Amino acid sequence: IDFATHYEFSPHACTRASPNEKPRVERSFWTLERSFLNGRSFVDMRDLNAQLVGWLDTVCDVRKPRAGQRAILEAFAEERPHLRPLPRHHYDTARVGYRVCDLEGCVVYQTNRYEVPYDYVTDILPVRITAHAIHIYAPELREIAVHELRRKGAGERAELPSRKVPDRRRPDAMAPLSSNGAASIFCASISMASRSTAARIIACSHCGNCTKRSVNVR
Repeated sequence: IDFATHYEFSPHACTRASPNEKPRVERSFWTLERSFLNGRSFVDMRDLNAQLVGWLDTVCDVRKPRAGQRAILEAFAEERPHLRPLPRHHYDTARVGYRVCDLEGCVVYQTNRYEVPYDYVTDILPVRITAHAIHIYAPELREIAVHELRRKGAGERAELPSRKVPDRRRPDAMAPLSSNGAASIFCASISMASRSTAARIIACSHCGNCTKRSVNVR
């Protein structure tokens, strides 16, 4: 229905396995199989499409279905001024869904892993899959990665060349400590080794000039 709405035509449902309800449609398939496909060979899809265009222009569209009737191209030339123009944009046949970015910064689709920036780890990301590529978007629908679609079940990893590994260390942890600073941190620690009924003061074994409190926890 969405496809029909895009191109502004009305579909008509027919009974399943009842070709007599749509003989003109069925006849088109018969003509294609008998006149074009029968006895031909193709190297690839490009070769098939090239041969099909030649067959349409020189055989199918120029012949008259019955005596006294016009050829398809003649009828199309007469009807063309009255036809609606096609939409500016083609109908989008891409598959759209959501995928969770794993802890390695990858989105998994059909056993293949596609890298995204590390900033989106554990996020739920929209993806759009076309015939040849996978487009990955941020939650605000900004495109963050595009990869060539890998073969289904290949178990491959598509790398993102511009991706950088973030440095998640705290700035204070990266700065070197002086000897006095290390002693202060050590002396500020709380010893939990004592199990006596009351807290007692013990001397600091690191510097001997300060004390630390041992606290009983029950």
